[in-house]
Amino acid sequence: MVFWSRLLLELDRLDRPALVDLRDGDEHVMSEIDAYLVTLEIDQLERLQRHKLALVTLDPNSGSAFFATCARNRGLNVSIYNDIPTAARWLGNGNGCAAVQPLAGGAQAGCS
Repeated sequence: MVFWSRLLLELDRLDRPALVDLRDGDEHVMSEIDAYLVTLEIDQLERLQRHKLALVTLDPNSGSAFFATCARNRGLNVSIYNDIPTAARWLGNGNGCAAVQPLAGGAQAGCS
């Protein structure tokens, strides 16, 4: 759960649409209750709420998917994908992802 809290704070700080690659590593795996609890933080992250968030994961039925559902219910424009090109197109309205930056825990985010 700490990973997700730190990730949301970093994405809020970036203040732009973001693509988060969760395909490597397992520290982003969480239970449904943890996913729900983390999304309660979204109300305090006003910059994050202004932008799209694309999550790329190997398992669309993981805790990441439940996180996305809870986050959408709290007003975040988030979607789950299994490949970066598709996620980047969704973020950039067909223009693609311009940059990918490392974040806490090995996840990556970016797009301009």
